[in-house]
Amino acid sequence: MLKNKSQTLFILLLVLILATSGWYTYNLFLKSKKYDDNIPAVKALVTAEGSPYTDINGNPVDLASFIGQVLVVNSWASWSPSSVSDLKLLSSIVTDYESQEVKFLAINRAEPKETASAFLRVNNINSEVQLVLDPDDNYYRSIEGFSMPVTTIYDK
Repeated sequence: MLKNKSQTLFILLLVLILATSGWYTYNLFLKSKKYDDNIPAVKALVTAEGSPYTDINGNPVDLASFIGQVLVVNSWASWSPSSVSDLKLLSSIVTDYESQEVKFLAINRAEPKETASAFLRVNNINSEVQLVLDPDDNYYRSIEGFSMPVTTIYDK
């Protein structure tokens, strides 16, 4: 009887070790996943180490998680008068495309959270679009932007 308990315990321990090793290896593989750098969305959305982006509330946003989805991205700044009309237009059409699984992002160009928040509040721009802060202006530079505001559409 004691031998059976020892064997059972050994087998359970072995299964637990194998399951943990498998889980670790699987997650390690997923985290090391490389993207094809020739895809425009990858060039624009994948950052070097970590994510420098946050939402308007300070929560981290990983733009790479949107790769493979239809994505509409607007680069905006409070100093660009056209940003008001672009953000209002985007906010008004978000609900029209929800059923088609289109994601909408509005990425602010290197402004402090307080400046971006005040601009949105003063211009009565709601948060139907996911608002993203880019303190180092990485996104705009990655798309080689040349005018403001810029709206870019990525397909799957």
